[in-house]
Amino acid sequence: MNPIHIHLVLNDIPVLGCIAGAILLFIGYIRKSNDITQISYWLIFIVSIIAVPVYSTGNLAEHMIDTLPNMTDQITNKHESSALFSFASIMILGVVAATVITIYRNAEVPRQITIYVFIFTVFTSWFMVETATTGGDIRHTELREGHPDQQATIERKKSGAKNPKQMEKPHASRSGPIKNKIKLR
Repeated sequence: MNPIHIHLVLNDIPVLGCIAGAILLFIGYIRKSNDITQISYWLIFIVSIIAVPVYSTGNLAEHMIDTLPNMTDQITNKHESSALFSFASIMILGVVAATVITIYRNAEVPRQITIYVFIFTVFTSWFMVETATTGGDIRHTELREGHPDQQATIERKKSGAKNPKQMEKPHASRSGPIKNKIKLR
């Protein structure tokens, strides 16, 4: 398994895990459930650990795909800078979660701390989604702004066509092509 495989296999876990952690923090806060709140801190901590190999394999993966067609430094640099910011955020969040887990192991987590961590988790989730989006732009060229497929979709929606074939010029008659394919004896 090479760095690209590791990066691609693991990269969704921190994104979805951070979002799930935020949702659990919110539910724990609303329900005033220390158990749910503690589970959310553990989830955030585990997700921050998984983010380490995701981030560390990113540069190795970049070097392996540099020579591929349609690969530009602009695209990879955008993802790299977004990843750095997301990684720093999730690491801070992981340290905070580990601290809360340690300090409040046998006690209730103060609600004020949970609110602050929830807000930071929401922002970190946003950063993680942005990083995932810029990562998707690297190999999914159809997602890039200004890609011909995007333009075709916009034009199709404006014309009211349901699919690309409806935008083609219609045949003179519907039965015309069928008659040409049938051989009469």
